[in-house]
Amino acid sequence: MTAAPGYRGLVGTETTRTSRLLLQPMGPGDGPRLFALFSEPDVWWYNPAGLHADVGTTESYATRAGGKWDRDGLSYWVAVLAHDPTVVIGTGGVQLHGGGHWNLNYRVAPTHQRQGFAAEIARAGIEAARAVDTSLPVVAWIDHVNAPSIATALRVGLHAAGEGVDPSDGSTRLAFTDRNWIPA
Repeated sequence: MTAAPGYRGLVGTETTRTSRLLLQPMGPGDGPRLFALFSEPDVWWYNPAGLHADVGTTESYATRAGGKWDRDGLSYWVAVLAHDPTVVIGTGGVQLHGGGHWNLNYRVAPTHQRQGFAAEIARAGIEAARAVDTSLPVVAWIDHVNAPSIATALRVGLHAAGEGVDPSDGSTRLAFTDRNWIPA
């Protein structure tokens, strides 16, 4: 897959570089290197049910993300430090979701939080979504109690669109978006 017009990173199987990170397309085989992040209680403090209990669950998640790269041209990334690509600091990016929007996601390991990495991942995701299809809104569905994630959404220029049902799992969450859009 080639770069979308105007996009500084590469869409598809290529790595995207930000100022401090390499954003590598997530896919099959990434479960083992992501399991520590997805099984960390401090990452899931706002939703303990989201914790991954085994590497197989994480591998399934990574494999589904990889399929969306092939189908939609965008999906979630594995975020590693540019100066040391062996250090996974988080995940994030955008995926096309059933509600007809780009779902923005960012998750950062506790040791790398409060350093602006979530915003860096989010900005790259928004830029990638706009490069691939500007007609679709970018939406971050955020649990009501997750103040750090809400702060990141606002920091990257999203605005509160109200409460709605997140089509990914049917949960009621707050929606933050890049345009006038009303959640269902």
